[in-house]
Amino acid sequence: MTVIGSIYKLSEEAFYEIITERHTEMAKILNTTWDMIFADELIAVGSYGLALRNARTHKKPYIMFSTTVILHLFAWELALGRTFLTRPTPWTPFVDDIRFDVTNVMHRWGVLYDKIISGISLKSSIEYGENKGLSMLGINDFSFTDLWKNAAYNFQQEIDYLAFPLPVSNDIINIGAHCPTANNLASDLANFIEDRFSKGTIYIAFGNKVRWADAPQSIIDAFKYMLNELYQYRIIIVDGDNSMGEFRSNVKVLKWAPQFDILNHNKTILFISHAGLKSLKEAICAKTPTLLIPVFAEQTHNAAVGVKLGFARSLSKLTLNGEKLLLITREMLTNNRYLDAVSRIHGIFLDRPIDTLQEAIFWTNRALRAHGRKLNFKRKGMSMSFLAYFYLPELSCIASLIAILCIT
Repeated sequence: MTVIGSIYKLSEEAFYEIITERHTEMAKILNTTWDMIFADELIAVGSYGLALRNARTHKKPYIMFSTTVILHLFAWELALGRTFLTRPTPWTPFVDDIRFDVTNVMHRWGVLYDKIISGISLKSSIEYGENKGLSMLGINDFSFTDLWKNAAYNFQQEIDYLAFPLPVSNDIINIGAHCPTANNLASDLANFIEDRFSKGTIYIAFGNKVRWADAPQSIIDAFKYMLNELYQYRIIIVDGDNSMGEFRSNVKVLKWAPQFDILNHNKTILFISHAGLKSLKEAICAKTPTLLIPVFAEQTHNAAVGVKLGFARSLSKLTLNGEKLLLITREMLTNNRYLDAVSRIHGIFLDRPIDTLQEAIFWTNRALRAHGRKLNFKRKGMSMSFLAYFYLPELSCIASLIAILCIT
């Protein structure tokens, strides 16, 4: 079993513990008829069970909510007609300036291997394993095919067609192209950013799952070296543990920061991030060039998207040092092509017939009004087995015939 399969299995086991140890709270949830359930597809086996149980028992709809690129591993389950080879894998290796070249055969083979292994691991770990949590809900026949086929819609948060276009369908609704409204900054933060002697503001944040206290000393030293050299700029760094020590007066360390409000300020000229999907979207919304240093999960994939779109560069955490970090940061601060690129992408990102948040509301209301009625045509391939969908028996026969002819 691969890492992704193991994580999904841990999710199922955690759901079982919640049911058994918090049975009073769970009973209230299970005894409630929910008009609609949104089920997160990211390692949320419990949400699958709740959605299916509510649909089977009360004939109520559910919508799958895809917040990461894991959906691509299920593309064949959804019969979307996607090839595995046209976009980077979620497990892209850590390298500087991550790029995916569809004309590079090694890139294609790497993607094919990763997606096949991950897909098989996901299915085998849940569909063919013991699922005590799902069984307690009365779901003894769980399959991802059933989960996707019976969903009213699939809301997808991904940056959809900008970097690596792929086929969609009438039940896949991209709702991620929405930019929030920025708020005014608190006076102390605004005064810090708007210092008249500053050449601009650099904002550094790696999400709430990455703790600077756990970072290798070499990474801490690399950032300290860069921060000490860029004294002409105002720099805001988010460190929830305040573990990085003292800096010059031009550096402000915060335990929490209003990220989008800072990025949207006209003095903010560079964002250094871990390449989380939300951070990448906020960089586009704020039209801020971004230096990406992926840490885990699908963040290397997101970095490849940013690099492909031209508004970002990426550095590998495995080979990071102070000189390299300073060199790339200075290059991005002085080269207008990154700002031009993100400004262009911002316009394309929001150029939709309808605001995607309003579109999500529209389709949600439509699902509620349907009262369990099927809202769209489901592709025949969703009911086909893995072997039939990929023509494996036919390909095996052809391969056997070729082998026989070669031998004779």
